Amino acid sequence: ERQKIAMNLHDDLGPQLMGIEVMTKILMEKLADKSLDEHRDAGKIQHLILDAIAKTRQLSRGLSPITFSGRDLETALEELAAQTADTFGIPCISHIRMQGPPPDRETATHLYYIAHEAVHNAARHAGAEKISLDLTIGDHGIRLAVSDNGRGMAEDLPSTGMGLKIMNYRADRMGAGIRVSSAPAEGVTVRLEMER
Repeated sequence: ERQKIAMNLHDDLGPQLMGIEVMTKILMEKLADKSLDEHRDAGKIQHLILDAIAKTRQLSRGLSPITFSGRDLETALEELAAQTADTFGIPCISHIRMQGPPPDRETATHLYYIAHEAVHNAARHAGAEKISLDLTIGDHGIRLAVSDNGRGMAEDLPSTGMGLKIMNYRADRMGAGIRVSSAPAEGVTVRLEMER
């Protein structure tokens, strides 16, 4: 039950609040410069706050995660890429190839939240100029890769963060493996592979 609560708070509410914090910072800078775009940015923040309130209510009532059917996954990932670009101001390009039967609902949900975590980590921490989200679903396997061209990390990658623990937990539930590779100034790539 604690894992379930932690995943819901981390996967849903956490990134939402981070987006609000980033947009608020941008708005504050624009207000300082008396930018003409301040009303539009305030409107975006308002929508994000309303979404955060709605998600908080959902979590408090049922603590049940959002689920996707396999056919909904492509649309959800495209929306994730677009929302990331809009919120963080970093191009996020999605390449999704459905070459086999769609995954079941549980697998699709885990795939979405793993991609969500990896994309938001890149947008939030990598100092990247571009993020790529690639998903291939074939007859014999599923391959997911989220990469950025940011500052990267040293070879001794941290393994204690909550985000990585949750991604590993979700991958384990799917019967998949996750590998994180990086080097200083070469960005970070999160890869998931699952045989079918």
